[in-house]
Amino acid sequence: MRYLRGVISGTTITWGSNALGVTTVVNNPPADYYLNACEDSSGKYVVLHDDNQGNPVISRSASNISASFADADSSFSVVGTPSNLTDYAQHATLFCLASQNYLIITNDSFNGTPDIQSTKWDGANWGGSYAILYQDTNASLLNWGAVKISNTDVRMLGVSAASTFSFQKFDGTSWSTLSAPTWPANGLATNSQISLSTDGTNVWAFAVGGDPNNSIIYNKYNGSAWQGWTTLVSSAATRSYVEANPSSMLSGAPVVMWTEQSGSNFNVMVNPVIGGAAGPGWYSSGGTWKYRKQITIDHTKITATTTPLGNFPVLISRTDSSLIATSSGGHVANTGATDILFTSSDGVTKLNHEIETYTAASGQLVAWVQVPSVSPTSDTVIYMYYGNQGVANQQNKTGTWDTGYAGVWHLGDGTTLTANDSTTNANNASTLNSATASAGQISGAAAVAAPQTTNAISIPDSASLGITAKITISGWYMPTTVSDLSEEGQ
Repeated sequence: MRYLRGVISGTTITWGSNALGVTTVVNNPPADYYLNACEDSSGKYVVLHDDNQGNPVISRSASNISASFADADSSFSVVGTPSNLTDYAQHATLFCLASQNYLIITNDSFNGTPDIQSTKWDGANWGGSYAILYQDTNASLLNWGAVKISNTDVRMLGVSAASTFSFQKFDGTSWSTLSAPTWPANGLATNSQISLSTDGTNVWAFAVGGDPNNSIIYNKYNGSAWQGWTTLVSSAATRSYVEANPSSMLSGAPVVMWTEQSGSNFNVMVNPVIGGAAGPGWYSSGGTWKYRKQITIDHTKITATTTPLGNFPVLISRTDSSLIATSSGGHVANTGATDILFTSSDGVTKLNHEIETYTAASGQLVAWVQVPSVSPTSDTVIYMYYGNQGVANQQNKTGTWDTGYAGVWHLGDGTTLTANDSTTNANNASTLNSATASAGQISGAAAVAAPQTTNAISIPDSASLGITAKITISGWYMPTTVSDLSEEGQ
């Protein structure tokens, strides 16, 4: 088994620079077909191929992916051979899950009624075949595809019956059926492959359409519904293969490749553009960020002003499986989330941000992002990037809060109480007195028992706190008792 390495930049592919352009992966057992590969939880390169006898084999690199996925030869060893599949065809997909667990989805097209089935390696053994995803005479070698969103979310879309799709989800243990897209107006080309891509939230499906031009078509699942089939490339050509990069976004859109016949040759075409317009650029300062998410700030939530808010610290609070650390099966490369950064809507202008709380195991993130302008009349878009191993800390805590803030105290994470000031004024607490850590409305809080005059957190006096003009004080307070709510006026 040998592979040819290609690097995509924009719409250009640069192939391996070694003499033959190919590199030996597996010599023993000999392999007839290479089917799929992925990076496992330890950073190793895992390859699914066959043993020259039509049986599936998984081989794993000795070194990590940065070393093994190069032009030079590398050492691979066989992990195991899943013998419990009903049958085995020449189209299968391998997914690396948490703790060196692997999932194989494949089709049985040789005996009886064709079907799509799967099996899982738990790190030591292959489990029994899971329930067959679907079984129908329309299930073929190519007309299905799958993509991994997270270790507990793998999606599969395929032709399960005449003019009918099946869309299913694997949660790490079992499969469930989701709402499937409608059939394209012109159907699919004969033997068209279906290929899926994801940005961690949305799923795109690509195929060759059944129209006379063999158009490249796509559909997008936004997490709750399919948006409808759209033509990406409509010029007439003989197209027989389409492949979307499973998880890499370029110019804000999935990278999709297909073949076009030119005489007796086939050209590989690359298109990172959806809908005919290029998306925003990709941030690249300081290395390569593998992933990003678009964040939309709903303008209808901004009701106190008719003019844009300038340099406003926006709260980003979410728990997202994509934001779990890579050591736990997610995409954030550093356990302290130091590789997370935010940009403006152009995708490249970096914004100041502070991370208040991050939990690597769950993907919980509480962050504040200084957005240059937040409009009350139209939605504001920013981007969150992550997945850059070894990069320096991308936070700018004090830059997030401009000179209009005399002090900002987040009060810890609910387990450990701190009262350090996030602004450049450094109005940090001199003593916490008897205050204790508590869960708050946003991450942590301080529980202060009576009498508050002696138990409250103490902040030393400073020139920055000697404010004589009008001020605004904001926070979340939950008193145990309220004795007077009477209205006063003058």
